[in-house]
Amino acid sequence: FAPGEQLGISGADAVFGAWEPTKAHLLVPPTGIDQPWTGAIPVPKGGDEFKLVRLRDGEVVAEPLTENRRWPSASLGSGFLLRMTFGDPKIGVEAISESWR
Repeated sequence: FAPGEQLGISGADAVFGAWEPTKAHLLVPPTGIDQPWTGAIPVPKGGDEFKLVRLRDGEVVAEPLTENRRWPSASLGSGFLLRMTFGDPKIGVEAISESWR
């Protein structure tokens, strides 16, 4: 990612901007080299579609995936970590410990 670029989640649910990229849920940039973007993400309904988007100076670049991502259908809430890589459709889901939060 280039300096000044933002990473967000844009999707069907209103918490992700209802597919309006300028209303995407923005993530917090990394604090160091090889660190992930992070954020507390509002939980949409299971199965809702979304994509990661890069935003910079009014330009929006969505992930080049053939299909949209789908929010995991399992009941996810506080205490879960989702791992994703821009452009890779896989979503990793992990339970996190109290000390991590």
